[in-house]
Amino acid sequence: MKKKRNTKSRVSDILITLLCLGGAALNFYFFWINFNTVLTKDEIPVATVTWKKKTSQRRFSERMVWDRLQQNAAIYNGDTIRTSADAETTVTFANSEIELGGNTIIQIQVDEEGITSVDFSGGTVSATMGSTTSGGGMRLKSGNVTVNLKEGATLSAKTQSSLEQNQDIPLQLQVTGGEATITDTTGSRSIQQGQAFSIAQDGSIQPKMITVTNPQPQSRALNYSSATLPVEFQWSVQNLPQNARIIFETATDKQFTDIQEQIALSGLSSMTIDCPSGFVYWRFYASRSGEIIEGSIAEGRIEILDAPTPSLVVPQQDDVFYYRTKQPSLRFMWNGNEYASRYRFEVADNPQMNNPVISQQSTYPSSIVSSLTHGTWYWQVTPYYTIGGTGYGEPSKVASFVIEKKAELEAPIPIAPANGGFVNIVSEGSEGTEKNISNSQTLFSWERENDAANYTVTVASDESMRNEIISTTVQENYASITLPSTGRWYWQVLQTDTEGNTSNTSAVHTFMAVDREIIFQTLFPPEGYSVAQSRLQDTRFTWKNNIPDKIKFQISKDKNFATLAYEETLSAESLSTTGRKLSVGDWYWRISTGIEGGQIVSSSPHLLRILPSLDKPVFATPVAYENVIVKPNQLVPFEWKSVTGADYYQVNIYIEDGTEHNLQEPVYQNMFVEGTSVETLFNELPEGLYRWTVQAFAEETTMQSRRTGLLQESYFNLIKIYPIELNSPANEEVFAGLDAYLNPTNATYTSRSPVVQTELIIAKNNQNALPKTFGGTVPPYLATDIIYRQTFDGSSHKLPALSAGTYWYTINAQTFEQQDISSTQGNRFRVLPIEPFPSPQVVAPVSNTVFDERYLINDQSITLSWNQIENAEAYLLVVQNTDTNTVVLETYIDAPSDKTRTINRTLDLRELGVGSYKWQVTAKRYLSGKSGLAYKDREILQDGIASDATFIVKLPQEEIYVYDPGDLYGN
Repeated sequence: MKKKRNTKSRVSDILITLLCLGGAALNFYFFWINFNTVLTKDEIPVATVTWKKKTSQRRFSERMVWDRLQQNAAIYNGDTIRTSADAETTVTFANSEIELGGNTIIQIQVDEEGITSVDFSGGTVSATMGSTTSGGGMRLKSGNVTVNLKEGATLSAKTQSSLEQNQDIPLQLQVTGGEATITDTTGSRSIQQGQAFSIAQDGSIQPKMITVTNPQPQSRALNYSSATLPVEFQWSVQNLPQNARIIFETATDKQFTDIQEQIALSGLSSMTIDCPSGFVYWRFYASRSGEIIEGSIAEGRIEILDAPTPSLVVPQQDDVFYYRTKQPSLRFMWNGNEYASRYRFEVADNPQMNNPVISQQSTYPSSIVSSLTHGTWYWQVTPYYTIGGTGYGEPSKVASFVIEKKAELEAPIPIAPANGGFVNIVSEGSEGTEKNISNSQTLFSWERENDAANYTVTVASDESMRNEIISTTVQENYASITLPSTGRWYWQVLQTDTEGNTSNTSAVHTFMAVDREIIFQTLFPPEGYSVAQSRLQDTRFTWKNNIPDKIKFQISKDKNFATLAYEETLSAESLSTTGRKLSVGDWYWRISTGIEGGQIVSSSPHLLRILPSLDKPVFATPVAYENVIVKPNQLVPFEWKSVTGADYYQVNIYIEDGTEHNLQEPVYQNMFVEGTSVETLFNELPEGLYRWTVQAFAEETTMQSRRTGLLQESYFNLIKIYPIELNSPANEEVFAGLDAYLNPTNATYTSRSPVVQTELIIAKNNQNALPKTFGGTVPPYLATDIIYRQTFDGSSHKLPALSAGTYWYTINAQTFEQQDISSTQGNRFRVLPIEPFPSPQVVAPVSNTVFDERYLINDQSITLSWNQIENAEAYLLVVQNTDTNTVVLETYIDAPSDKTRTINRTLDLRELGVGSYKWQVTAKRYLSGKSGLAYKDREILQDGIASDATFIVKLPQEEIYVYDPGDLYGN
């Protein structure tokens, strides 16, 4: 069943929708009127405001609503302006200017006399007073303090903003230029340039300890070129406390958490700092004992703006413009920077830009000029900056261009299709369809002529252009034409100017329309490829080609192929060729073809560098026919200088003595040496003449073939020498102590080489390293250990008399050619301690003999006697009272020459006294050459073991009478 549609409801819906849209548009209109009404007043503005960063807000005196200010907004009498953090705002009056920093609030009042009063509630303000002849004055008010700016004065004021904290922070004032008058509850005073003060709410004024006169606390500077900009800081110091010093700091943040520079200043009043682009926060303060003195900080901020010098874009240097009757309209363009408010654009007929014919002011980086005639012209752009009153900045470079006037309307110059070229006129059909000619258009283009109003392009099937197929007139210097079929076509073009004059037709160009994409390009060698001359004949030249015509392979010394060095005609199916011979140098190759009656169509020429063989290496060591003298296991170095372009070297060594060694079989071979030296042993090879060769090679890369160098060869004589061999003392040999001293053995060696001089070195220490070079300097740590060093002739040398200990010895030797054939290592031997003499045998008195009064009646002395020890030179006799533990006798007694006798020593018992006694006898033998000294001072060669015996002396208390029988018979 069909439903009945309600067409009326659809019409009413449309009407309601239109009514709602109209109401919304009307509301938006009234809102826009009201919004703009709020931003303007029917009063005369007293100033305008501009801002660089972050827009400011303005409040009318009779309103409570804050308006967001636009660029160049009008400021009215009584308006209040406030800025957000990091804002930069400039208020410009008729004869003065105020720059506001971040978090600043001011109210502007202009009285009937035209004097501007700025009520400064907090933040940062920089005021500049112009000439009073152009308007009223300016005063800055903050609390009970009023500052009147005189003509040309510049003032900076700073305090904590009411937007941040309470206003109990002192107001800081500084006159950076000119003169101002300050008035408070105590009266008025004049402030000169460079003076700075802190003013509290109670009106007290204190001079600032540090006054910075340059730069301003809130300033900007333009950097035209370099990475950093030198900024000069100037300051003065007064009332500096004792032992305090001035510190200067820069940072990237206003809290100075990231300090970049910190300099202690002494005796300076100015310095220059290189500042990078962006914000640079700076401050001066007085410091004592590492602490900042309260109230001494003078700080500010400078913004370094990148303002590069303008660069000229068009016309470019030496551009040429042509015209015939109508002067050309030229567009000039340049790259400026965002800080330039306008540009002075100038054109002159001289490079010094004197008396320019065109001088324009432009707010945009471009200008159009149509008043220039033929000639050579020069142009330049100079930026103008309002920032900091800079004015005109650094101008751009001067560029030149040429305008030429043509005598007649010339024939156009055809560009595409190229004469003799190929054009694919078949377009690809949609998926599943065949290629289509009717939908494909061929682009015809030619060079533009300024005076041309239109162009007529003609296509024909014959070179005489009689069989015209297509003719069309266009206003641009190109036309898209659909050709009827593939085949050979001819075309030409003429032009007509605005006056109706027609030029001659251009030259007839021909091309081949084909039904496929043309592939005609070279593949290998690629552009800039280098090939060794010796490998050129093996290099295959390859390309791609789908043109069904014969092609030509061509080689030339010049890139434009004006003169052919080689040409070969090949069939269309040929895609490579080889076997070329060329001299060393740069060559170009290409493939080429042509259409009858047309120009040659060629591939891009490719540079081919033919390189010579690498140079012969220059040998360093061994030099030619040098005697190479080697020891067993000694590596022989072979060195040569680096060859330019070489990646590695091949080294071969051949024996030349005519033995069983084949000259083609090297005794040493290294096929890949990346450095410029090798080392090898000749232990198993005979002495004689050898030949060694080195050849440089370069690896194959994607842009260079493998490259071989010229072979270099040289000869040397191999002479082998052998170190002497130590025979005796043998290593670790042990000698009896007495024999080593009295009858030392000989140090002997054997040598396979003739010896001309030898040196024996003996050391007694714990080191087994000894000097190896004949006559060499003894190392410091061995100098005190060497006990014997002596040169000698022959193959043996008697060792010196040695005492007990461990010894090392070596023998240094030289040949007649002064070759060192010293022993490669020393031998160690040991001398045992000398065995002591045995104890002398006691003869009398026997041990524990008692001498009492009965003995003393007959004899008052005793005789100590003992048997002689063989080879003893003296005896040490010691008698000791064991009761008192005192030595009563210590004497040396010469050994008699009669070795069979006993040795006697008589003692007086009365001198000894009563007591127990021990007596000892020790045999001694001394070093020779010491006989002039007392025995106790001589050096002992062989000591002995002491004998040990005792006796006792008992005497009566009264004096003993000894009977004297007189002279006995027979005595």
